[in-house]
Amino acid sequence: DVKLEKLRLKSDALDKLRLPVDIKEGWLGTLTISIPWSNLKGEPVRILIDNVYILATPRFQENFDPKREEEREYKDKMRRLENDDII
Repeated sequence: DVKLEKLRLKSDALDKLRLPVDIKEGWLGTLTISIPWSNLKGEPVRILIDNVYILATPRFQENFDPKREEEREYKDKMRRLENDDII
Protein backbone atom coordinates (compact mmCIF):
# COMPACT_ATOMS: atom_id res chain seq x y z
CA ASP A 1 0.00 0.00 0.00
CA VAL A 2 0.99 3.58 -0.64
CA LYS A 3 -0.23 6.05 1.97
CA LEU A 4 0.11 9.80 1.50
CA GLU A 5 -0.98 12.35 4.10
CA LYS A 6 -1.79 16.05 4.15
CA LEU A 7 -1.94 16.52 0.39
CA ARG A 8 -2.77 19.98 -0.91
CA LEU A 9 -5.34 20.23 -3.71
CA LYS A 10 -4.52 22.33 -6.75
CA SER A 11 -6.91 25.23 -7.33
CA ASP A 12 -7.90 23.67 -10.68
CA ALA A 13 -8.31 20.12 -9.32
CA LEU A 14 -12.09 20.12 -9.77
CA ASP A 15 -12.30 22.19 -12.97
CA LYS A 16 -13.28 19.21 -15.11
CA LEU A 17 -16.46 18.94 -13.05
CA ARG A 18 -17.40 22.42 -14.32
CA LEU A 19 -18.75 23.56 -10.96
CA PRO A 20 -19.72 27.22 -10.52
CA VAL A 21 -17.12 27.62 -7.75
CA ASP A 22 -13.48 28.57 -7.36
CA ILE A 23 -11.34 26.42 -5.08
CA LYS A 24 -9.42 28.69 -2.73
CA GLU A 25 -7.82 25.97 -0.60
CA GLY A 26 -8.08 22.23 -0.30
CA TRP A 27 -6.51 19.29 1.52
CA LEU A 28 -6.79 15.53 1.56
CA GLY A 29 -6.11 14.12 5.01
CA THR A 30 -5.04 10.69 3.77
CA LEU A 31 -4.83 9.09 0.32
CA THR A 32 -4.25 5.34 0.38
CA ILE A 33 -3.64 3.33 -2.80
CA SER A 34 -3.67 -0.47 -2.71
CA ILE A 35 -2.21 -2.17 -5.77
CA PRO A 36 -2.48 -5.97 -5.97
CA TRP A 37 0.91 -6.44 -7.69
CA SER A 38 0.66 -10.22 -7.70
CA ASN A 39 -2.73 -10.21 -9.48
CA LEU A 40 -3.09 -6.96 -11.47
CA LYS A 41 -5.54 -8.43 -13.98
CA GLY A 42 -7.69 -10.22 -11.44
CA GLU A 43 -8.09 -7.71 -8.60
CA PRO A 44 -8.96 -4.02 -8.56
CA VAL A 45 -6.68 -1.18 -7.55
CA ARG A 46 -8.27 0.47 -4.51
CA ILE A 47 -8.08 4.17 -3.70
CA LEU A 48 -9.27 5.42 -0.32
CA ILE A 49 -9.55 9.12 0.49
CA ASP A 50 -10.13 10.24 4.08
CA ASN A 51 -10.80 13.72 5.46
CA VAL A 52 -11.37 16.02 2.50
CA TYR A 53 -11.35 19.77 3.22
CA ILE A 54 -12.26 22.24 0.48
CA LEU A 55 -12.72 25.99 0.79
CA ALA A 56 -14.67 27.18 -2.24
CA THR A 57 -16.29 30.43 -3.23
CA PRO A 58 -19.00 31.09 -5.81
CA ARG A 59 -17.70 32.09 -9.22
CA PHE A 60 -19.13 35.58 -9.79
CA GLN A 61 -19.00 37.61 -12.97
CA GLU A 62 -17.30 40.56 -11.25
CA ASN A 63 -14.41 38.25 -10.29
CA PHE A 64 -14.23 36.89 -13.83
CA ASP A 65 -10.67 36.63 -15.11
CA PRO A 66 -10.73 36.08 -18.90
CA LYS A 67 -7.15 34.78 -18.98
CA ARG A 68 -7.82 32.22 -16.23
CA GLU A 69 -11.09 31.14 -17.88
CA GLU A 70 -9.31 30.72 -21.22
CA GLU A 71 -6.66 28.59 -19.50
CA ARG A 72 -9.37 26.44 -17.89
CA GLU A 73 -11.10 25.94 -21.23
CA TYR A 74 -7.80 25.01 -22.88
CA LYS A 75 -6.99 22.42 -20.19
CA ASP A 76 -10.50 20.99 -20.47
CA LYS A 77 -10.19 20.76 -24.24
CA MET A 78 -6.80 19.02 -24.00
CA ARG A 79 -8.19 16.56 -21.43
CA ARG A 80 -11.11 15.73 -23.75
CA LEU A 81 -8.74 15.26 -26.71
CA GLU A 82 -6.56 12.92 -24.64
CA ASN A 83 -9.62 10.90 -23.64
CA ASP A 84 -10.71 10.67 -27.28
CA ASP A 85 -7.26 9.36 -28.27
CA ILE A 86 -7.44 6.66 -25.61
CA ILE A 87 -10.78 5.34 -26.85
